[in-house]
Amino acid sequence: MINKSLFSFFLVMTMSFAQSPQEIKLLSVEVDGNVLATDDMIRYTAGLRVGRKIKSGDFARSVKRLWNLGMFKNVQIILNDETSEGISITILVEENPIVGAIRYEGNKKIKDSKFEEEIKLITGQRIKPHLIKETIQKIKDLYSDEGFLLAKINGEIVETTVDNLKNKKAKDLTKDIVFYITENKKVKVGKI
Repeated sequence: MINKSLFSFFLVMTMSFAQSPQEIKLLSVEVDGNVLATDDMIRYTAGLRVGRKIKSGDFARSVKRLWNLGMFKNVQIILNDETSEGISITILVEENPIVGAIRYEGNKKIKDSKFEEEIKLITGQRIKPHLIKETIQKIKDLYSDEGFLLAKINGEIVETTVDNLKNKKAKDLTKDIVFYITENKKVKVGKI
């Protein structure tokens, strides 16, 4: 989600570059907000390293490259300082959580093992915004195939119950996904 501060940054940068169509030097590139992703990995992927000369379009490409990793739910580039020598920026990121455990509650007609077989959620993967919605639809489809057309499914990201994580940083980022299922009655078709 690109927010107002990123837009403001692009506006300031556009005005700066409009006055001088030349490249501008990166004097410093700080990284903030990362938990498991390293500063160097973020800088490298963004293509924003100290000493590099950049153009205004490089910032949008940098944000897109970081976003496409699927690791982050928010990426911003903030202008810290601008001098005649160049600029100093901060790449601010917010990492997507990591799947700790997956639980299904309320299911009686379809066993957990069937969900695990059909749904491609695995522990350790990043929880991207669309993941919950897509998984809910897959669960609904499984119930629909069994004749439970009125099944209701909700998904929620909750604090993890996994307690054997050795990496403290990973523990803070790890969340469980719980799918709450109300099966309702099976729909039967009468005579046609």
